[in-house]
Amino acid sequence: MKRIFVLLFAIILVVVISDTMNAQRGSYTHIAAGHNHAMVIKKDGSLWAFGDNECGQLGNGSSESCHNPIKVLSNVRSVACGSRHTMAILKDGSLYAWGWNAYGQLGDGTLNDRRKPVKVLSNVKSVYCGDDRTLAILNDGTLYAWGANSHGQLGDGTHIDRRRPVKVMSNVNSVACGTECTMAVTKDGSLMGWGRNLCGLISSGSDVDYDKPVIILSDVRSVACGHYYAMAILDDGTLLGWGENYRGQIGDGSNVNACSPSLVLSNVKSVSCGLYHTMALSEDGTLYGWGYNEYGRIGDGTEYTYYEPIEIESEVQEIACGSSFTIYVTRAGDFKTVGEIFTEEIYIDEFTPELYEISPVPQIEIIE
Repeated sequence: MKRIFVLLFAIILVVVISDTMNAQRGSYTHIAAGHNHAMVIKKDGSLWAFGDNECGQLGNGSSESCHNPIKVLSNVRSVACGSRHTMAILKDGSLYAWGWNAYGQLGDGTLNDRRKPVKVLSNVKSVYCGDDRTLAILNDGTLYAWGANSHGQLGDGTHIDRRRPVKVMSNVNSVACGTECTMAVTKDGSLMGWGRNLCGLISSGSDVDYDKPVIILSDVRSVACGHYYAMAILDDGTLLGWGENYRGQIGDGSNVNACSPSLVLSNVKSVSCGLYHTMALSEDGTLYGWGYNEYGRIGDGTEYTYYEPIEIESEVQEIACGSSFTIYVTRAGDFKTVGEIFTEEIYIDEFTPELYEISPVPQIEIIE
């Protein structure tokens, strides 16, 4: 009788766990990836974090890394990750920051790391993070920047690090942050760039850095930047790539640096760049990947380096690349991870995309 009871209890427990996990399926909407941490927003507006946490970039009030996602905030509209800091916009347009702050990238006027969210700005439309800087577009299209500025990557005409937001330009639609360079798409479709000009990233005519925005291309819909390379989607869906390319990250079929844009794909909806790998999403939801593939970060089940796009999966809605991993949300609302997140305590190593599930835990209190 005792054995029957234990067996019955075990069956009930398995059913309960299975139901809890299945309830998480289809509940994810937006994602962001840092160097070794990631953030995901669920349909209810809750923000969850996992990965490395030595600088408090998860926002849970500690420095302990987390394999299982933890809830950080509620009512979140969007999120962005730097190498070791995180920025989130709430549904009311307020911007919160936490994590590493050695260059003032949190924008709170200090150089102190924050292990819980602190409010920085209001009326924010979108936010973008580089390794050690942050840029935000306000509701009126004005672009502000703060953090590291050694190569003019803030675009304010100086090389001075900023602990608080400074105005850069107006009429901005979107931004991308690469390694020591920044790009922005204006409302008229112009692609502007500034910061370090390695490999002709901003201008092929010289290797001089730019501390103010200069025009690169026209008729651009969006842009993404990696480690000294950039990928731009034109209004017609054409994907172009240029810059550093010794690991095939541009996707033009070679490993030769490109000082001018090369054609990569057509009918592209969105693109995301890691350090040395690139993922692109077509209009029909097909996910493509290419570049450096150590730890299987592209998601094809191998570690081969690819110099041009290969098809990975269909029915994908949103993508984000970390340094050595990729995360994405399917059209069904499932959240998947592939590649490696490695810290002293965490080792997530998947060569093929795996479903990632989130279980409820207490919310972290916001710092005002």
